[in-house]
Amino acid sequence: MNEMPGSQDVRAAATSAEAADAPPRRSILRGVLKFLLATAFLAAAYAGWRMMMASAIKPRPHAARETIEPVRVLPARLTTARPEWTLYGQAAATRRAVLAPPVSGRIVEVAPGLRAGAVVKKGQLLARIDDLPWRAAVREAEAALAQARAQLTETRTRLALEKAAAANAREQLDIALRDLARAKALNRRGALPDAGLDKRRLTASQKRLALAQRKANIAATEARAAQQEAAITRQKWMLERTRKNLADTVLRAPFDGRVAESHAETGQQTGPADKLITLISSEPPEARLALSERRFGALKAAGEAIRGRDVRIIWDTSAGKLTLAGRITRVTPDVAQGKGVVYLFARVSDPRKAQWLRPGAFIEARMAGPDVHDAALLPESAVYDASRVYAVVDGRLKALPVTLAGYARGKALVRGLKGGEMIVVNRLANPVEGRKTKVMAR
Repeated sequence: MNEMPGSQDVRAAATSAEAADAPPRRSILRGVLKFLLATAFLAAAYAGWRMMMASAIKPRPHAARETIEPVRVLPARLTTARPEWTLYGQAAATRRAVLAPPVSGRIVEVAPGLRAGAVVKKGQLLARIDDLPWRAAVREAEAALAQARAQLTETRTRLALEKAAAANAREQLDIALRDLARAKALNRRGALPDAGLDKRRLTASQKRLALAQRKANIAATEARAAQQEAAITRQKWMLERTRKNLADTVLRAPFDGRVAESHAETGQQTGPADKLITLISSEPPEARLALSERRFGALKAAGEAIRGRDVRIIWDTSAGKLTLAGRITRVTPDVAQGKGVVYLFARVSDPRKAQWLRPGAFIEARMAGPDVHDAALLPESAVYDASRVYAVVDGRLKALPVTLAGYARGKALVRGLKGGEMIVVNRLANPVEGRKTKVMAR
C-alpha cells in the first residue's frame, strides 16, 4: 500500500520551489536599476550642456572691411614718338646651289675632301662622270655634219651645171626662134616650102622644152640644196648638244663657297634626278626677317621707304647677345600665303662681323616704325593684355581701353587716352574695376 506524504515532506518541497524562483527575479531588478541610472546620467549631461550653451558669451558680428589697393600713378601725357618694332627671322645664304649632273653616267672622279664644310673655289672640279659615251656621240655628230656639208657641196656643183645648161638652152631657143621668124617670112614670099617651115617650128618647140626641163632641174636641185642646208643646221645643233653633254660630265663649282651636303662617291651611277652636292656662297649671309602685312601697310601709308632702312640684328648666343648693325636691301614683292608677312632682307654693315653668322641661325631685329601721334609713353607694367590700362578716378580703379602701338624709349607706346588721366604704373596682381585705391608716394 502506498503511504501518504507527511506534513514535513510538503513544507520541504515548498521551500525548494521558492529557492528555485529567487535568482531570476533579482537579475531583472538589477537590469531595470541600471537602465534607470543610465537615463538619469544622460539627462543630467544634457541639462548641463544646455546650461553651458545658455551661459556662453556670443561674439558680436563686425562689418566686412573694404579692400584698399596701394597704387603708384603717373599722369598720361600725349606725344609723338617713333616705336621700335621687333622682327624675327633667320640668317640666310646670299647664294645657294643644289648641283645635279645634267647627264647620266658613272662617277669616275670626286674632288678630294669633298665633304660638308669643305671650301671650294669657282670653277673647281667637284665630280666627273665617265665621258666615253659622250665623246663617241661627239665624233658621230661631227662625221654626220661633215657628210651633210659634202652633200651640199655636191648639190651646189650640180646646181651650177644645171644653171649653165639652162643658159645654153635659152641661147639655143633664141636662135631657133629667130630662124623660125626668117622661115615664116620666106614662106610668105613662097621662097620656102611649108615642110621647111614645119621643121623649124619643131626645132623651136624642142629647144623650148629643153629649156623648161633645165629650169625644172634647177628648181629640184635648189630644193635639194635647201634640204641639205637644213640637215646641216640640224647636225650643227646635234653637235653643239653632244659637246655640251660632254662638258657636263664634269661638275664644277659655280661660285666660291662651302659644301653644305655631298652625296657623290666614285663608282656611283647618277643622273639628272640626283642632288649630288649643295653649295653655300662664301659671301656674308643676309638676315631674312618677317614683317607683318599690317606693319608693312603702316609704313607704306606713312610714305616711308623700307629699302635702306637701318636695323639692329641680334643673335642670342651662349656668350650673350651679339648685336650687328644692318640695312634693308630688298623686300619680297608679295605677301607670303598663309603667313600674312612680307620678308625683308638685310645685310650686315660690317662684313667681318657678318661672317660670324651661319645660315639658318635664328635671329631677331629691331627696326623703327613710322611716327605715332597722340600717344602716351607708359611703363610696360601699366599695360594689360596689350589692350587696357587702369586709371584712378575718384579714388577707385577704372579700366581704360588702349591700343599698343609698340615700344619706344624703353616704354610702351599706347593710343586711346585723352591725356591727363592718372594711370596706375605698378603691376597689380588682381586688378578689379571699382576697387578703392591708395596712392603711394613715388
